[in-house]
Amino acid sequence: MLSGNTRRKTQMILVMKDGNVIIGNTETIKSKVKYYNSIKQDLTTNSVIDMEVGAFTRPLTSAEKKAYGLS
Repeated sequence: MLSGNTRRKTQMILVMKDGNVIIGNTETIKSKVKYYNSIKQDLTTNSVIDMEVGAFTRPLTSAEKKAYGLS
């Protein structure tokens, strides 16, 4: 699902069926999303995977889960 909760018009937020959230730039997300499966293998909880500049992860907060309909 594509979320409309973006901060910039060049930002894209993807809410994945497995409960993770990918944040990316509309111009680079296509080339970076191919790394999603290898990144999610290392996760122990539902997380935000930020691929805007580089790639880093952090666990989703309760507020973020609610905002993205994942609670």
